[in-house]
Amino acid sequence: MSVRTYRVSREGDRLLSPHFRVREFACRDGADLVKIDTDLVELLERIRTATCGAVTVNSGYRTASYNQKVAGARAS
Repeated sequence: MSVRTYRVSREGDRLLSPHFRVREFACRDGADLVKIDTDLVELLERIRTATCGAVTVNSGYRTASYNQKVAGARAS
Protein backbone atom coordinates (compact mmCIF):
# COMPACT_ATOMS: atom_id res chain seq x y z
CA MET A 1 0.00 0.00 0.00
CA SER A 2 1.23 3.43 -0.93
CA VAL A 3 -0.70 6.53 0.07
CA ARG A 4 0.12 9.72 -1.79
CA THR A 5 -0.89 13.26 -0.94
CA TYR A 6 -2.21 15.72 -3.51
CA ARG A 7 -3.59 19.26 -3.61
CA VAL A 8 -6.91 19.52 -5.43
CA SER A 9 -6.23 23.17 -6.33
CA ARG A 10 -3.03 22.25 -8.19
CA GLU A 11 -3.57 18.63 -9.18
CA GLY A 12 -7.32 18.11 -9.30
CA ASP A 13 -7.33 17.19 -12.99
CA ARG A 14 -4.26 14.95 -12.73
CA LEU A 15 -4.91 11.44 -14.00
CA LEU A 16 -4.16 8.72 -11.46
CA SER A 17 -5.09 6.02 -13.99
CA PRO A 18 -6.76 6.07 -17.41
CA HIS A 19 -10.18 6.79 -15.87
CA PHE A 20 -9.67 8.41 -12.45
CA ARG A 21 -8.57 11.92 -11.48
CA VAL A 22 -7.43 13.34 -8.15
CA ARG A 23 -10.57 15.50 -7.75
CA GLU A 24 -12.80 12.41 -7.71
CA PHE A 25 -11.29 11.37 -4.36
CA ALA A 26 -11.47 14.79 -2.67
CA CYS A 27 -13.33 15.24 0.61
CA ARG A 28 -16.77 16.82 0.33
CA ASP A 29 -15.86 19.43 2.92
CA GLY A 30 -13.84 21.32 0.30
CA ALA A 31 -10.42 20.59 1.81
CA ASP A 32 -7.55 21.09 -0.61
CA LEU A 33 -5.54 18.15 0.71
CA VAL A 34 -6.44 14.65 -0.43
CA LYS A 35 -4.70 11.38 0.38
CA ILE A 36 -5.11 8.54 -2.09
CA ASP A 37 -4.11 4.88 -1.80
CA THR A 38 -2.55 3.84 -5.12
CA ASP A 39 -3.69 0.24 -4.58
CA LEU A 40 -7.29 1.46 -4.38
CA VAL A 41 -6.94 3.34 -7.66
CA GLU A 42 -5.51 0.23 -9.33
CA LEU A 43 -8.38 -1.90 -7.99
CA LEU A 44 -11.02 0.58 -9.17
CA GLU A 45 -9.38 0.70 -12.60
CA ARG A 46 -9.45 -3.11 -12.85
CA ILE A 47 -13.13 -3.15 -11.85
CA ARG A 48 -13.97 -0.50 -14.43
CA THR A 49 -12.10 -2.37 -17.15
CA ALA A 50 -13.69 -5.71 -16.27
CA THR A 51 -17.22 -4.32 -16.23
CA CYS A 52 -16.73 -2.00 -19.23
CA GLY A 53 -18.62 0.64 -17.28
CA ALA A 54 -18.15 3.72 -15.18
CA VAL A 55 -17.26 3.53 -11.49
CA THR A 56 -18.32 6.42 -9.26
CA VAL A 57 -16.24 7.26 -6.20
CA ASN A 58 -18.62 8.44 -3.48
CA SER A 59 -16.11 8.88 -0.67
CA GLY A 60 -12.46 8.50 -1.57
CA TYR A 61 -11.01 10.55 1.27
CA ARG A 62 -12.45 12.24 4.35
CA THR A 63 -10.70 14.71 6.58
CA ALA A 64 -10.90 13.85 10.28
CA SER A 65 -13.25 16.77 10.95
CA TYR A 66 -15.63 15.83 8.11
CA ASN A 67 -15.60 12.18 9.14
CA GLN A 68 -16.63 13.19 12.66
CA LYS A 69 -19.34 15.50 11.28
CA VAL A 70 -20.95 12.69 9.28
CA ALA A 71 -20.48 10.15 12.09
CA GLY A 72 -18.16 8.04 9.99
CA ALA A 73 -16.18 5.03 11.17
CA ARG A 74 -13.46 5.90 13.66
CA ALA A 75 -10.66 4.58 11.44
CA SER A 76 -12.18 5.89 8.20
